[in-house]
Amino acid sequence: MRRTVAFLMALIAISQANPILEYFLSEIQVAPDSLERIEIHMYSHERSYPVDLSGWTVTTNGGSATIDSGIVLQGPTDFAVITHENVSGTFTLGDSSDDIWLEGASLAEDRYLYGGGQNWTPPYGMSVAAFITTGMAGPEEYLPRVWYIDSTPTFGWPNDDFGGRISGRVLDRFGRPLEYCDVLFEAAQCTGNTSCDSTGRYVMSPLGPGTYRVSAHSDSTYLPIYYPESVSIGVNGLRDSVNMTMYPVGVSEHRETVPFAVLHQRGRTLVLNADRAGIGVVTVYDNLGRVRMSEKVALVEGKNELAMPSLSSGVYFATAHKGTSRSTVKVVFW
Repeated sequence: MRRTVAFLMALIAISQANPILEYFLSEIQVAPDSLERIEIHMYSHERSYPVDLSGWTVTTNGGSATIDSGIVLQGPTDFAVITHENVSGTFTLGDSSDDIWLEGASLAEDRYLYGGGQNWTPPYGMSVAAFITTGMAGPEEYLPRVWYIDSTPTFGWPNDDFGGRISGRVLDRFGRPLEYCDVLFEAAQCTGNTSCDSTGRYVMSPLGPGTYRVSAHSDSTYLPIYYPESVSIGVNGLRDSVNMTMYPVGVSEHRETVPFAVLHQRGRTLVLNADRAGIGVVTVYDNLGRVRMSEKVALVEGKNELAMPSLSSGVYFATAHKGTSRSTVKVVFW
């Protein structure tokens, strides 16, 4: 039976997000310390050139730095590289975790948070780079941004090495697709995830070089399944047919062993499959990482539907926590 969980009245007071996204952070390197740097590029068309970055600030857990005068994006092909040599103040990037904020004129701001299981952590000598595409949310254009690990940093030039991919299908024991299951990719730098489509197919891309532990998770009627071997890809490497078969929970199995499962979107509703009744926390972030809603909710076992009528058109990230388990999904409302 489908049940609806009502959010508290605080949901009504959620700030409205701008559906026009402005992205400036393009590439980030954190190690070695001598190569700590940030690349800035204007991906949207909301501002006129030139864009003067003088006086903009870069704030991290280590302090705040102000960009020197004369740092200007003259046109759509320009990339500005920010280091400790062209700022005043404290410019330092954590090797394993940090929270990077770029703030500038006319409310411009952008953020990259890494470490602690959030986003990719740039490995030594490598970077994290942004891959930008153009999408539509109803009549509005938006710019989905996906970060990936780049083994050959290209500061001052367009990002490359975004061709890496792992794909496959998730089926039940009868060969039928399991739609909307969650596929996790665990690596030393972070954990990424994507969802299966209606045919059970998933594609994780772009994906940087590395070795990944791939697993699939569905609702409480299925046990999670791990691909039997690690999956490795090189730079722009492609690995297809990483297929997995999920099996139902046995009648005699203890239900506590079944993990909290999947959060996914259906229209303007978030659907949360809980393995058992209890209290969960659902948090919704906008594209700048700002919390737009965070509430405790009473979950029933099985499917819970969370209506989201008050959020304006745009791209969000929804995270559900129950105990030590977490499920995250990117959602687009229009």
